[in-house]
Amino acid sequence: MTTPTLSSMENLFGVRLRQARERRGLSMRDLQSRMPGGISVAAISKYEKGQMKPTLRMVEALSMALEMPEDFFRRPLKAKLDGLKFRCKSSLLAKDENRVKGEAEDFFERYVELEDLLGMTEKFQNPLEGVQVGGPADVEGAVERVRAEWRLGEAPIQSVVALLEERHLMVHLADAPEAFDGFAGKAGQRDVIALNRNFPVDRIRFSAMHELGHILLDAAITHLPELEQETICHRFAGAMLLPLGRFLDLFGGHRKHVDLQELKQVKEMFGVSCAAQLKRAEGLGLMAAGTMQRVWIEWSRRGFRKNDPGACHFVEEPMRFTLLLRQAVAENRISQGKAAMLAGKPLQEFQNTLVILP
Repeated sequence: MTTPTLSSMENLFGVRLRQARERRGLSMRDLQSRMPGGISVAAISKYEKGQMKPTLRMVEALSMALEMPEDFFRRPLKAKLDGLKFRCKSSLLAKDENRVKGEAEDFFERYVELEDLLGMTEKFQNPLEGVQVGGPADVEGAVERVRAEWRLGEAPIQSVVALLEERHLMVHLADAPEAFDGFAGKAGQRDVIALNRNFPVDRIRFSAMHELGHILLDAAITHLPELEQETICHRFAGAMLLPLGRFLDLFGGHRKHVDLQELKQVKEMFGVSCAAQLKRAEGLGLMAAGTMQRVWIEWSRRGFRKNDPGACHFVEEPMRFTLLLRQAVAENRISQGKAAMLAGKPLQEFQNTLVILP
């Protein structure tokens, strides 16, 4: 391990430089090529490790090359992302993973700082603390407990993201490549979830519940192989979106054939994809393995694997961060300059969005 040789402020710059570079999806050599005045890869590495102090001119040049305000490099560290579980990791390029992580880390840091400024101390409470899950079959009981604790009944969840935010989970929608579905983890002491905003809304809803499964069940399934953990969290997501009793009523027991229109109607009602419904039926043993094999062959032939049929009219967009920020500005609890910094926008651009009523 390299021992830092400069003060904490220069080390802060190194951390911020790495975050900014990774957020842009750049290697050190990529960053070097963006610097018109010239800088070596070795120098960038030393800056990031806190082994060398940049000049003011170099800070300005790096800021311009990375398209980040100079204030970013001086902003105190509030929360480090930890314990991340990436899905589809094998197909996600390292630079894309770093970019998604860097963007999310920046957002969650600003989110944590806002909550701290407002004196907010509420944390996410896990209703499955101490629950044992030995396999997919145990998930149905766990979901029943969560839905009862959160008073959801068996009704459709109108907004999964709103539900998570209501429970004090921090949620971020990232502009990410197709190989990224989402991750769950910690930002300091806060539980966080990041999702790919470029997917259809039914997939975002399913991914959000999958990541919630990782948070709620982590202690119970961490000893299991990774593939089995993913299977359990998939089962959890399907059950949360389409609870067992309601699904059995709608699906009608054991089936040999299913009409596509049935699946599309349930998709509109519950915001869960047709494919996820079939997987749920398969997992519950409502359709035989041979039947499902024929279904999936036809599913692929019709191009439904990439374009799930039917409409999903639910809306999934995080709102809590923006609401807290605007309330804080309207009540003069933070300055407009501070709010603009937390929003990640230039001051004038942020001020142009304000319409504060007397």
